[in-house]
Amino acid sequence: MTGGGLRPRVPGDLPALVAALRRVHEQDGYPSVWPQNPLAFVQGGAPLAAWVGVVGGVPAGQVLLCRAPGEGGGLEVKRLFVAPEARGQRLAEQLMRAAQAEGARRGGVLTLQVQEKNRAAQRLYARLGWVPSGEGVAAWTDPDGSHPRVLVFTWPSPGGPA
Repeated sequence: MTGGGLRPRVPGDLPALVAALRRVHEQDGYPSVWPQNPLAFVQGGAPLAAWVGVVGGVPAGQVLLCRAPGEGGGLEVKRLFVAPEARGQRLAEQLMRAAQAEGARRGGVLTLQVQEKNRAAQRLYARLGWVPSGEGVAAWTDPDGSHPRVLVFTWPSPGGPA
């Protein structure tokens, strides 16, 4: 596949994104357990913004920007994935940069969670200026019922709270 690009997500993208997520799950184990409602998982509730990476005219990945839980007014990056066949075109980087730009526009500090074992994602986040800011246990479970360790990364957006 060639010809990658980025654009805001539209409802018609969801079926292709579910199919891409299935391929990600089969190859990489993300999400850890296949969701009962994959369409709702991909949709991500009511994100503040959502972008898709498109390759050959087909949505091949996405990222969401959501309100972080709690009262702090922070923002959270969620549901970043790129289909295996679309990798190597910097789509994940483009998607993350879109989320960062929107976070900067909104004046917020962004956070995300990543499984401790996902070293490739951690390298991407570090390259884009994200810094480790905590760790814990995920709310979700692995197939064996255990809760995986997660790292929290923060992106200190210019103009955001210190």
